[in-house]
Amino acid sequence: AHTWFIAVDGSGDAPTIQAGVDAASFGDTVLVGPGTYANPNILVTKDIVLTSRDGASVTHLTGSSTAITANNLGASALIRGFDIALPDIGGFGCVDDAFTASRAHAVPPPACIHLENSSCEVSSNTVHGGYSGIRAGGAPPTIIDNTISKCALGIELTGTHALVSGNRVWDCAVCISSYQGAPIISD
Repeated sequence: AHTWFIAVDGSGDAPTIQAGVDAASFGDTVLVGPGTYANPNILVTKDIVLTSRDGASVTHLTGSSTAITANNLGASALIRGFDIALPDIGGFGCVDDAFTASRAHAVPPPACIHLENSSCEVSSNTVHGGYSGIRAGGAPPTIIDNTISKCALGIELTGTHALVSGNRVWDCAVCISSYQGAPIISD
């Protein structure tokens, strides 16, 4: 396996996080250095490790749309150690508002991390803002030890048997939403 280092000034092994993800092969690591990465819109479609080198306190992804989208990843894939901030969309003061809005959108509103049919691990991230902090549907991901705030739906699960454990979810209209699935939720 190869490690692709990404530096905020573009001087790493690839000029952007997405370029590192694109260059990586199955089992590789994309290691993201500290700094603020604006509008990264990262799409991960192969089993790699996408992680920050120095943790969420110094590795920031900011923007107005979904920061990380993962499609069809297996259990060996990992997304870890990022601070992801989308605009606080506000306006959802009760549970019914959040659920109704979620089901009414043909295109899902922004999520900090969106997992589609991915059984990867998402851990040790700090996410805030956007409609969903972490959204998962299909294959069962492992969502552990994340801090999620200021979202309509903190963790949004649809049709998945996800493992959700050790997360800190607060200041959201709904902390954890599960629809047509049977997740294991603990701690």
